[in-house]
Amino acid sequence: MAVERRRIALEPAAAAAALGRGDRAVSEVWNALGAGEIDAIRIGRAPPRPAAVPGVAPAASGPAGPECLLPGSFNPIHEGHRGMLDMAAARLRTGRAYELAIANPDKPPLSPGEAARRLAGFSAAEVVWLTRAPTFPEKAGIFPGATFVVGVDTLVRIAEPRYYGGPDGLRRAIAILGACRFLVFGRRTGAGFAALESVDLPASLRALCDGVPETEFRADVSSTELRRARDGGDAALPDLEP
Repeated sequence: MAVERRRIALEPAAAAAALGRGDRAVSEVWNALGAGEIDAIRIGRAPPRPAAVPGVAPAASGPAGPECLLPGSFNPIHEGHRGMLDMAAARLRTGRAYELAIANPDKPPLSPGEAARRLAGFSAAEVVWLTRAPTFPEKAGIFPGATFVVGVDTLVRIAEPRYYGGPDGLRRAIAILGACRFLVFGRRTGAGFAALESVDLPASLRALCDGVPETEFRADVSSTELRRARDGGDAALPDLEP
């Protein structure tokens, strides 16, 4: 099935402002995403046009090529996110982007105002994909061949059968993920520091993963803690993505 994408050629903060004030063109694209008429919206500066080569036709538009994508709630985005994506892009030598899903299996859908608030935290040079893909098999359908940059806690949740209707659904989900890869970063937990090699996973999912050692990257910061410090109390729900 063809994947439908749209592009908003604005920096994230400008797109956030347009969405927050109900700009007609931006709102129409947002509504199309929410209604399932399109699958993803790219927010960021327009990519540079490739130089014309005599005798060579320009490439046809089509699915986005493989890149590294960091999915998350970004409530708010922080330097841990940026450090993970910077390291992933340098290691993989690919393009980079963030992915913010307006639907989440454990939380209410994002309103335009809430999405605008989160987008406003991104810098002018960063690219954000908005999707309505709450699970990783759905993300893989939109971004075939991508490498997903995740914390190990997110990877553990990917392996939970409850998101797919049971063990058989999990096996089907992992099969769908087979064209993608996962670059996995360790996370601080109540019991210490968890890394890829220290968690239980189905062998078929583990085979899709590469881990980043703690000696190469560790950032003990989370959006939940930042919200708690900002609000002076407990955050309602922990982040379910890096």
